[in-house]
Amino acid sequence: MIGIDLGKLKEEHRRFVAQHEAMVRQELERAGHLASDHVKRHSLFKRRSARSLKDNTSHTIARAAGGLRLRLKWSKHYAGYIEYGTPRHDIVAWNPDGYLHFYWEKKKRWVRARIVDHPGTKPYKFGWRATYAAYRSLGDLLTSGMGRVAK
Repeated sequence: MIGIDLGKLKEEHRRFVAQHEAMVRQELERAGHLASDHVKRHSLFKRRSARSLKDNTSHTIARAAGGLRLRLKWSKHYAGYIEYGTPRHDIVAWNPDGYLHFYWEKKKRWVRARIVDHPGTKPYKFGWRATYAAYRSLGDLLTSGMGRVAK
């Protein structure tokens, strides 16, 4: 008959669980960086300033009901409009002189108007694409990480 040291088994189990959680957190962190990089390199919208939406992608790892969760975030208020697009809408001047002032690329001239009929914008789905890229990579990262922890 072979004896099993339950104290040692419990200690090994605690060690395994701690290493597993640390590995999952590390690989989620890596996937978050991959997603941020994906937005910078592969999103199709134009970078219009040095502090562009492309450069404002961040991520957090939070504990959720099912374990840890990776969440991508954008600090720019217009991120949802770029992600999901906008329907046709009017833009009304709210500044003190009552006029909008902007350069119209299509006509190559400056425009001054009280109201503009905006045709809307197409959805770019940059967040969805970045999330999907991170998800695809995460499977491989977790598989190799689990092999390291199980040794």
